[in-house]
Amino acid sequence: MLRKIAKKDLECIYNLGNNYDSKFKDKYNLEAYLDNKIYVMNLDESDGIITGFIIGTIMQEAVEILLIYVDENYRHQGIGKALLQSVEDGAKEIILEVSKNNEVALNLYNKSGYQIIATRQGYYNGIDALVMKKVLK
Repeated sequence: MLRKIAKKDLECIYNLGNNYDSKFKDKYNLEAYLDNKIYVMNLDESDGIITGFIIGTIMQEAVEILLIYVDENYRHQGIGKALLQSVEDGAKEIILEVSKNNEVALNLYNKSGYQIIATRQGYYNGIDALVMKKVLK
């Protein structure tokens, strides 16, 4: 079930985020994001377990995805695709960046209709970042 992230979810989101980046809690002040209308923050929950989340910034008619994460135990079940779709409402385009070495994410983005529009050379500690976009309207 997809829904907005609430304050009661933050501890679990931080724990999941730490699987992605051990400094996740230091980098993201999610409690401040909850009250700020420029952020879209959704999660997927199955039988009371948060299986993944997405955080994006709303920029007029576009959304920039800052982070999407699906627990490894729940991958390949359509959760990532559903999370991506959950931020599309009202947007004309979605923008994101991803390491060129992140094959799992690249596969998801390619299947979801995203196109590479630019490369940021050496952006991730010497690894190129691919900037991708999906036009919706």
